[in-house]
Amino acid sequence: MAQSAQGVAHLCVMVEEGFGGKSLIQGHFVALQTRQERTFGIVGRPAASPPEVHPCCFSTATLPVFWDLKLLNYDSSFEVMVPNVQQEGGGDAIALTRHYDDIVVPMEASGEGPDAQFSFTTTILKTGREAMEHMAKYFPKTPYQPHYIVCIGTLHTNVV
Repeated sequence: MAQSAQGVAHLCVMVEEGFGGKSLIQGHFVALQTRQERTFGIVGRPAASPPEVHPCCFSTATLPVFWDLKLLNYDSSFEVMVPNVQQEGGGDAIALTRHYDDIVVPMEASGEGPDAQFSFTTTILKTGREAMEHMAKYFPKTPYQPHYIVCIGTLHTNVV
């Protein structure tokens, strides 16, 4: 049964030029405010079916970015998909949310996780050498590229 969890996450954001199909978020989430500490993997790809945004709010050149995120509990093999998580703000210190404001045309609740709550806010940003060292320690199988960044921050969700 899903329950709310809050904790610390670190996300490696690997956005390829042009935000093509090779873009990826990879990370770990340690849920701290539960009866027992739990660790989850996070994998995100650009949303397959992003929600429609109101045309008055954005030009087609600056549409908001949406991700489909998968959370995996390594201990129990539990996994859940959280679709259409919006990347907010500009710059590298990302924020992710399922709390849409008025820019998104309301969607019908369907599929896995329509009522999923998810929010992440960056509190520490690592780039360059710091990002490379962090990735070598926590993501040793992922080759570092200079434009990759690491965002560390707080995550809250109700899907774990």
